[in-house]
Amino acid sequence: MQRFNEGPAGAEAAGTLIRSRHSSVSESRQAVPGSGLNHATSDAIRIARVLCILSMISVHIWPGATKIEAADTWFHWVYIFVAEYLGRGSVPLLSLISGVLLTTTIARRPPLKLLLNKAFSLLYPMAVWSALLLGVYEGHAIATGDETRVPHSPAEWINGLLSVTSAPVNEPLAFLRDVFMCAIIGVASILLYRRNRVAGGALLLIMVLVEALSGGVLTLRPQILAFFAVGVVIGLSGKTHLVPPISLVVNLLILDVAAHGWMEGELVDWLNRICISVLMWRIAVDIEGWGGALSAGLRRVEPYIFMVFCSHMLTVTVVAAAAGVIGFSPDAPYFPLIWIGQFPLVIIVAVVIQELAQKAQVLPLLTGPRTRT
Repeated sequence: MQRFNEGPAGAEAAGTLIRSRHSSVSESRQAVPGSGLNHATSDAIRIARVLCILSMISVHIWPGATKIEAADTWFHWVYIFVAEYLGRGSVPLLSLISGVLLTTTIARRPPLKLLLNKAFSLLYPMAVWSALLLGVYEGHAIATGDETRVPHSPAEWINGLLSVTSAPVNEPLAFLRDVFMCAIIGVASILLYRRNRVAGGALLLIMVLVEALSGGVLTLRPQILAFFAVGVVIGLSGKTHLVPPISLVVNLLILDVAAHGWMEGELVDWLNRICISVLMWRIAVDIEGWGGALSAGLRRVEPYIFMVFCSHMLTVTVVAAAAGVIGFSPDAPYFPLIWIGQFPLVIIVAVVIQELAQKAQVLPLLTGPRTRT
């Protein structure tokens, strides 16, 4: 089975507010061979991936934010919480996890080989699934004459597939492009850190500030690098099984709600993403600790979650086309069932694609090389 090992927090000072829960139990658990993580942390990461990616997908589920939020129904409030709050707030936690995992993989792989592997496991699937989605858009353009989603200039084609200066056609996969850029910065910082800790930390901090203040020179979304950097710091510290206390989670959520009432702008957006990252990680750790059917179910989905992430826009595009023909409306009383039903649908489609590709021994052609956490 293939596992997503890429990517899918806050400032370093926030780490001092987070305590380790049941440390004696965690320390007694054996480390996952070759990962530098104990089993509890590794399983919590797998659960967090599933929760975060499904939350991210909610942003793209048909018919999209504009139509759902404009609908005259109670459901758009549910959508705002799930998609606009949990969905957009899940990206930082996935970024942070990617930073932590970089510190564990660079310890056992040569840097250049590591970055080459990252290119194949991040940029390659981004290009493949953007090309597949572009094929669907081209077919739609031929059938209907609507070319609004089809690239026209050479620059648009290059960006549509490779995301050089803008998001690819398969827009959610721009996350993979940014994580790759973060990996380059992270590897350079870690190598320098090994020679001089102050210099390594300074390089990482400078790059975060440059990206944040410039709006993004190397990354499309500078926030991804900021949270990735926090993950690198956590990974280098060795304290990877950190658990935010309930009091911190509650206080952050209260602060976030209050801030939305009397502030606006980028600062509120950063605060929201920090709060949701802390909340989602706490939920993932608790689910891992409780065990039971929910934990087992999420861990069963996790081997397919990267395929879910890559393929969900194809599935949602087909759903949108079918909904247009049938005449479904977000104002209809049955719409919540249609919206919720798209989540198991994208999972089922991804599982079928992955199982068929695995049997045909062509899975790496769709996902690139995947490694276990």
